[in-house]
Amino acid sequence: MIGRTIGRYQVIEKLGQGGMGVVYKARDTLLDRFVALKVLPPASVLDPERRRRFLQEARAASALNHPGIVSVHDVLTVDGGDVLVMELVEGETLESLLGRRRPALSEALGLAARIADALARAHAAGIVHRDLKPANVMVTADGVKVLDFGLAKLIESPFGDAESPTMAPADLSLTRERMILGTVGWMSPEQASGGTIDARSDIFAFGVLLYEMLTGRHPFRRATTLETLAAIREAEPPPPSRLVPALPPEIDRAVLRCLRKEPARRWQSLSDLAAVLLDLKEDSESGRRVVVEPGRPRPRRSRRWLLAGMTAAGIVAIVAGALLLRRPPRAPEPLDMRRLTYDAGFAWTPAISPDGKLVAYSSDRAGDGQLDIWVRHISRPEPARLTDDPTDDWMPNFSPDGSRIVFRSDRDGGGLYIVNTLGGEARRLASHGVSPRFSPDGTRISFVASADYSPGSLRRMFVISADGGEPRPLLPQYGILAYPYSVGPLWSPDGTRLLFAGAPLASPSKQDWWVASADGGEPTSSGAMESIPAIDVIRYPCAWLPDRVLFAAGSTIEGVNIYSASITPEGRISGPMQVLSSGPGMTMTPSVAADGRIALDRFQWVLRLWQLELGDGGRAIGDPRQVTPDAAPKFHFSLTRDGSRL
Repeated sequence: MIGRTIGRYQVIEKLGQGGMGVVYKARDTLLDRFVALKVLPPASVLDPERRRRFLQEARAASALNHPGIVSVHDVLTVDGGDVLVMELVEGETLESLLGRRRPALSEALGLAARIADALARAHAAGIVHRDLKPANVMVTADGVKVLDFGLAKLIESPFGDAESPTMAPADLSLTRERMILGTVGWMSPEQASGGTIDARSDIFAFGVLLYEMLTGRHPFRRATTLETLAAIREAEPPPPSRLVPALPPEIDRAVLRCLRKEPARRWQSLSDLAAVLLDLKEDSESGRRVVVEPGRPRPRRSRRWLLAGMTAAGIVAIVAGALLLRRPPRAPEPLDMRRLTYDAGFAWTPAISPDGKLVAYSSDRAGDGQLDIWVRHISRPEPARLTDDPTDDWMPNFSPDGSRIVFRSDRDGGGLYIVNTLGGEARRLASHGVSPRFSPDGTRISFVASADYSPGSLRRMFVISADGGEPRPLLPQYGILAYPYSVGPLWSPDGTRLLFAGAPLASPSKQDWWVASADGGEPTSSGAMESIPAIDVIRYPCAWLPDRVLFAAGSTIEGVNIYSASITPEGRISGPMQVLSSGPGMTMTPSVAADGRIALDRFQWVLRLWQLELGDGGRAIGDPRQVTPDAAPKFHFSLTRDGSRL
């Protein structure tokens, strides 16, 4: 093979060999650059399963675009065999590095954060690696590269129910039933048992890798393969700080949470873990650390949380939930999510009662085909159905004393309704409106004019008495952005001002976050546009607290998340901002209780393209065929004139 020319690639030297192929260094004679060629061994060419996995690596890696993942440039067929043309990565494997030395804490955390970020990108595209280990990570001068997606698995959605596994579609699975694939030592318990795996299996393997980087020891390795597999399934590893006493307790918690036997108890997102690792890296470099005196218990953060979730089937698959967090007295920390509801269908727009004991949300869990308002006490397992109209009820909001809930309903032509929290007949409050919100004193309700969804368009705002009456236009010369670019105007904690993302109706391009008196008057800029960086397409305030404003920012592709910034009583916003949630998915509607706990929903667009043949008269011929199997969102597609390329 050395010296041979394959296509336009001249083979220079052999770099290595693994179970999925032989890797050579080659020169691209057309572009005058070096590349890596991965060739399926001749003995494996006739094995259809091996060839499928080999090509699976090309499909998986080519679906990703991330500086921490090796790029696949092309696939060639030569003499009946397949050749992958890949980016040539200069450096050494993490396995080689760990064989020479144990990285310093800051270096280890930095490398780990980069690996986590790369894998999070794969998971966001619906790809599970399944063979993460030090040998499949290259350490380069610029960072890391995750290699070898030969065992990668395309899953239906990486954003599935946090309490249940994500299954692969039957036509995409590359494993026979109960077949164990992966490398012993870095398998998750479910992988070692031949069970169903998802992105959380990679998180377990990442935890093993991180444990090795920090301690120089493998957490589960035993004398034999069977003993190692048994340890993975049953044994609890010692905390890293027991092996390296200088490690802070936060490291123990981060690592051991990766290594939980139950997938639901692990980190649910490597994006969240990457953010934690970067924070720990900064602490280690600055000298900040939690010091625990001998014989004294380690300090505990005062944190309580709950999470509600849902799924919806179809071409657009959605996962949503609500979480609760007791906000610490100092700077906000990233949110921890845990399920609160287990609805089989769609659940969203949660609201938490002021005392933090009840969560109201909209769900079709009754199976009648429409959305109803449900109320769940956080200490009880099942919610109570509050409304049962044949049309959709959604966007609930609690009164300050928790006795009433105002919501949007599509009944009788649509409008706002109010109902007792304990049940009873809903009373019509207004003949139109969305995003209703009680004032802090409970006497008024702000809302936004109803209209069909139109991204970026402006809606008029109104205020109405909580007892009913004629709605009063709020700031009639201004409009607020339509959902999902806004969740309605926000009341200040004292009820004297309103904050909203919008623009003058006469100058729609003059968008800003505006502050205005609740009694009227000319709005003024909050200063958010200057002090908060433009993260992506979506950016709007969603909760006004005594000293903080929570806002959502991001995009439907990369994810929308919740951030925090400082705000004065007069509504002046200033940085820096703090990240409260991270990762793919859309986190957009937080509701805050009086004690600082938060309820919010989180959902994910999973858009796939399908092909349907049309005959004469536009009638369908045969069944539709799915064109894009991965879960990465796709927008704005078009076809070539001959219809051969998408």
